[in-house]
Amino acid sequence: MPKASSSAAQAINEAARSVDLQSFTKALVAHLVQLNVEAVYPHNPKDRQGFANVVRILDGEVKKLLKEKVSSDAVLAVAKIANELRASNTGSYEGFEAALRSLQLTFTASPNPFYDDIAFPISKSQAQSFAKTIPDFQRALATTAAKAFVAARR
Repeated sequence: MPKASSSAAQAINEAARSVDLQSFTKALVAHLVQLNVEAVYPHNPKDRQGFANVVRILDGEVKKLLKEKVSSDAVLAVAKIANELRASNTGSYEGFEAALRSLQLTFTASPNPFYDDIAFPISKSQAQSFAKTIPDFQRALATTAAKAFVAARR
């Protein structure tokens, strides 16, 4: 795939290449907290739809990056996240749940994996402070994904 030549495209290349599952999940949680989400419930139908919405946003971003002809590494980074978070053959979101639980002791709290909720014990100010530290590309992606998740709860 040819690389885009503009400086804006180069910046997107660098930022997209640097995003991974853990950094995206942490950014998503920060943005969810800013939207007044205090916990997710992986077996709740509305939250499962929210997870599906997030994956749809990531898939859309992959298509957008392909159209913009950014590097294949950048496209692959976002595609990997979407694939990790995608629903399994049973329709559940084990990857999403595992990604959220991996933030245990930092951005999430779920003392027992059998509990049906994953709480976000961070304050809005902590979430906002963290969001300021991440690259613009990742912040925009997490913001859009968080809004899509919240829309499923309405």
